[in-house]
Amino acid sequence: MIKKLLATLIAVIFVCSALVACNNDQSKTNDRNDSGTIKRKADVTLNLVEDIAEDDSPYGEKPLKEIVKEINKCVVEVYAVDSDEKETLASGIVYACGKISDEGDLSGYSVSIGEAEGSDEAKDYVSLILTCYHVVADARRISVGDIDGNVYTATPVGADDQTDVCVLRVENAKLTPATFLKSDSIEAGEEVVAIGNPLGALGGTVTKGIISATNREVVVNNFKMNLLQTDAAVSSGNAGGGLFTVKGVCIGMVNAKYVRHEKDGALISEVVDLGGEYDYAYEGISFAVPSAAFVDVSEKLVETYTGDSLGYIPGRYYLGCIVKNRYTSSWGTNSYVSVSAVDEKGSFYKGGLRVDDRIDSVEYRGQEGTQSEYLGVPITITTATQFSETLESFDLKVGDKIVLNIGRGQASGTLEIEILQYVCGAE
Repeated sequence: MIKKLLATLIAVIFVCSALVACNNDQSKTNDRNDSGTIKRKADVTLNLVEDIAEDDSPYGEKPLKEIVKEINKCVVEVYAVDSDEKETLASGIVYACGKISDEGDLSGYSVSIGEAEGSDEAKDYVSLILTCYHVVADARRISVGDIDGNVYTATPVGADDQTDVCVLRVENAKLTPATFLKSDSIEAGEEVVAIGNPLGALGGTVTKGIISATNREVVVNNFKMNLLQTDAAVSSGNAGGGLFTVKGVCIGMVNAKYVRHEKDGALISEVVDLGGEYDYAYEGISFAVPSAAFVDVSEKLVETYTGDSLGYIPGRYYLGCIVKNRYTSSWGTNSYVSVSAVDEKGSFYKGGLRVDDRIDSVEYRGQEGTQSEYLGVPITITTATQFSETLESFDLKVGDKIVLNIGRGQASGTLEIEILQYVCGAE
């Protein structure tokens, strides 16, 4: 039988008083602190199964058409509007739902896994939604719509661009969470159904197929991912939608497809996220983030969310720098390494590195207690490949420091750069 696993997620989720006032006229004035922020708690239900047995189903022995009716309640439509008022239409999966409590310590939202008891009124509940990060990456406004036609304002809890996962929060909504497979025990040949909002216009569409491959290594948006491959028919609006077993267990979140399109003046075939435009899609070759991966990521995003800042993956950093070889002669000799791009969100930019800087050497300083053969030894840099390999050999961690000897114009100097915790989506 299916076993529900109970664990604890702790997050402090602050709700702006203006937002709550718009959605819930019955908010108590004594819920506000001195800054005008409402802080309330919620116990949130998260349904997990460790493994899938032949006779296991969260919906018993119902036929597939009845199971589809049930899991359709767990999938929502997602509408993301960017600063240019361009709307992206996609899908999402209800991750968890729980009752808001106005009792006890009001220091924050305490989100844990467990049954929520009490009122059945939607205004007393908060729901968490999973979708693809590429869907909402540029969004200024986000809303979600359920199968009954209700539309809710959504706000981000946290995101991870490396796994293409984003968690959204919806107030005053009692939505139905899916049941997720926590392990990676799914096998090729497993029958599956995909539910989503294809083309952004056909919400609740169900397509059927099989798992064509597991742990398929592909590159999506410059990130290497290990995804489920399926032949279930999906299109752009399916991004963020669920991939379920025929027993009703969510095993994946649809995020990519194999397509042919023009890139840099050439016609190529590659795996792309479902938010892009392409000339031709190879039907029967689509991909989904495994539930084992996004459940782990989502738990961390919820745990680290504070309300004042987005959730993040502890220990993840982003250097945000691209370098290339340059030469001092037309013969291709006497090369040096130059910075060709540096992202303002990365540790290198925040440490002072800029485009066109010349990198002469790098030294690993680590942090207090660090032991390494590279510690305190400047390494002369002559090629871009060597620079990348040197950084990789340092086995960098958040909090480490490195020193770069650089040239900028006619001047030279040093930069001490701290490896910072990366928060995806933060300004």
